[in-house]
Amino acid sequence: MPAGTAIARSAPQLALYGKMTTLHSGPAQTGGGALILELTAIACARGTRQLFEGLDACIGPGGLLRVSGPNGAGKTSLLRMISGLSRPEHGTIRWHGEDIRRLGEDYTRQLIYIGHAPASKAELSVRENLAVSLALQGHRPASGDIDAALQAAGLFARREVAAGLLSQGQRRRLALARLTVQPPAALWILDEPFTALDALAREWLGSLIQAHLRAGGIVLFTSHDRTGLEGLPQQVIAL
Repeated sequence: MPAGTAIARSAPQLALYGKMTTLHSGPAQTGGGALILELTAIACARGTRQLFEGLDACIGPGGLLRVSGPNGAGKTSLLRMISGLSRPEHGTIRWHGEDIRRLGEDYTRQLIYIGHAPASKAELSVRENLAVSLALQGHRPASGDIDAALQAAGLFARREVAAGLLSQGQRRRLALARLTVQPPAALWILDEPFTALDALAREWLGSLIQAHLRAGGIVLFTSHDRTGLEGLPQQVIAL
């Protein structure tokens, strides 16, 4: 991270209501409504190889779910299914009780999916990349909101720099800057979000995730490393 660049520790806020189940020691957040995200009998195959099947999970407001497993186990495939980018071989994914395939854009507008490889365009500036990635989600925030997101990610000073000139960690922070744009998406789906981040940026991301959970948001993520989130109540899917 460039000298003198600070990452803001402010976080988005939102309110949802419902119940969270937990497989981790610690208090679960509860409420009075129905579960928000439900996976029922999900199966995934790659060619002739069955990666997993019969996978069930229920995640409510304030729910944190970590997907673990070795390379090739299907972690990214599962996250892409939940994001609506691909379909399971069998099973159903429901959001507020409705099949996400029927909800279509009404569902995808309520989530942010950040893949393990930053999807920035090398020839576009940092600012242009963030604006484009948000537009692809159907969001067109005001210019000041984009600048605030870049400030939060410690990239405002490099906003006019071509993304191809950024370090790997800076490109990761550019992707994660989407998490700070208001209004926040209810569901965050993050594939190896801590990869390439230095200690300060990892602390920043951890604070964003914890604030999102406290506000009632849902976070699904994968990680091969310790993240600082291990002490939080969470479900774990081991593939």
